[in-house]
Amino acid sequence: MNESENINQKIDSVVHQLIKEQLTNLSNSSNMKNNSFAYLEKGTLNLLIAYLMSGEKSQTGEIGDEEIEIKIIKQLDEMLEDSKEQFEEVISLLKKLS
Repeated sequence: MNESENINQKIDSVVHQLIKEQLTNLSNSSNMKNNSFAYLEKGTLNLLIAYLMSGEKSQTGEIGDEEIEIKIIKQLDEMLEDSKEQFEEVISLLKKLS
């Protein structure tokens, strides 16, 4: 097993552990009021669903992959920041109306 596969396996185990803990916490705190939610715009949500449905693992065997991943991560960060600003703007407008 090479280093990349080892890292991927560790990440997978950590993610599975976090999911298990979250589900346990969710069932234990089902009577607590929780008003949290995440807002994703249509394109990001579709991309996330497509990724989850594909079940494919990323392989960074080529040199250009890291550069592409960095660009994609930056674009996603920008999109999330824009979504957050828009969401906060909507919340402030709703607060003014109430």
